[in-house]
Amino acid sequence: MQYSWSICGEDWWRYYRINMELKAEKRIILGKAVKTLRRTGTIPAALYGHKSPSVSLSLSLRDFQKIYAEAGEAELIDLVIGSDAPVKVLVKDVQREPLTNEITHADLYQVTLTEKVTATVPLKFVGESEPVKLGSALLLTLLDEIEVVALPLDLPSEITVDISSLVNIGDHFSVKDLNVDKEKVTLKHEPEDLVVKLDRPEMKEEVVVAEATPEEVEITKEKKEDETAETEGKEPAGKEEKKEKKD
Repeated sequence: MQYSWSICGEDWWRYYRINMELKAEKRIILGKAVKTLRRTGTIPAALYGHKSPSVSLSLSLRDFQKIYAEAGEAELIDLVIGSDAPVKVLVKDVQREPLTNEITHADLYQVTLTEKVTATVPLKFVGESEPVKLGSALLLTLLDEIEVVALPLDLPSEITVDISSLVNIGDHFSVKDLNVDKEKVTLKHEPEDLVVKLDRPEMKEEVVVAEATPEEVEITKEKKEDETAETEGKEPAGKEEKKEKKD
């Protein structure tokens, strides 16, 4: 993995950007045999793109993990296959081992800088909401990433959401409120879709146990005595009295 500086953007002369370089080799091991790759710290990958045939690759797991942690699915990566010239790619998808969560496969998409692409961009929540801090409100995060469409060089690496302005129950940010250059970046969600909102804190239901009155205690006591008498084959106290009166 290497880093290099290159000029980019609509006005390329205005600013610079770090390019992340990932090395790969063409892969001839296919099918179930790819398990042997993973034992050597290498993972299988597939490269595809617009009007480009799919290519099977192998990547260093360690190098890919480092780059993926920084680039995510919205930052361009310079992919170098063997001794070929680098090509611009985005990470489109990764597969993970369910138990260990370790990456086992990667899909890379080769882009054309003049054609728009769809990418998943993470939302970064900054600031602090005072009611949440005091425990009088609950912060509900409804979206933590969002799909966008843009030219590869216009893709934001992340979208920042400042939640410090959320001060009342019901305050929220919708997709339409996200701070992006909407002339260059299209958000693939409904404008009114909620991103984050303040809600009332969860209330725990209290179970109130009413104290028994003396009359209720006496009735319960007599009932138990009657049940005991019936079990032992005796007449309950109340019934004996009635019998005597009858006699």
